[in-house]
Order: sequence, then structure tokens, then C-alpha cells
Amino acid sequence: MLERTIFVLLIAVGLVNVLPVVGVLSASILADAYGIAAPEGDLLILMRHRALLFGIVGGIILTAAFRRHLQPTAIIVGLVSMLGFIVLAVISNEFGTKIQNIVMVDTIASLTLVTVALLRIKKTIRN
Repeated sequence: MLERTIFVLLIAVGLVNVLPVVGVLSASILADAYGIAAPEGDLLILMRHRALLFGIVGGIILTAAFRRHLQPTAIIVGLVSMLGFIVLAVISNEFGTKIQNIVMVDTIASLTLVTVALLRIKKTIRN
């Protein structure tokens, strides 16, 4: 039962992290996602790279759902990525509704990864 729960939670968090990779496709997708003017030039390159990195983070988490030995790494990578964004947003203290929504989703996903870590610990103690 714990294995199934861990699997489902990792799939959910992995999907949350991999979805922004569509931002690689166009400036308008990025603009809509973040509630900003369509980026261009250097900013567009940076934003597309950010989307690509989300794909990598999400891919690691999704892979870890199927490969248990990768789960500790995936948990750390996911938490560093999402908590880093949350901290940066809170420090700036100036963000729009779209960023507020991302902060909320990242907070929930981070708590989900903490739950996965705790379930793994519980499973280890049982064995």
C-alpha cells in the first residue's frame, strides 16, 4: 500500500513539474503562464531554458516513481527547485496572481514530496 501511495504521489508531483516544459514552444505560452508580456530576445532564451529545466526536474521525479533507488535524489531535486522558487517569490514580495498560483502549487507539491520522504522512512522502519 505504501509503495502504491508513493508511486501516485511522485507521478502527481512529476506532472506538475513537467507541464511547464511546453513553454519551450512559444513566447505566448510563457507570457500566459506567468502573467507577463511576451518575452523576447535574451529574456525569451532564459524563460525557454527555465521551461526546459522544469522538464528535466519533472522527468527525474516521474522516473523515480518507477525506479525506487532514484527517489531520494528526485525528492531533493524537486524540493530544491520548488522551495527555491517559493523563497525567491516571498523575498521579492511583489508578484501577480499567476505567480501567486505557482507559489501555491509549488507549496502543495513540496508538501507532497515531504510526505513521500516520510512514507519512505516509515517503509524503511517497517522493514
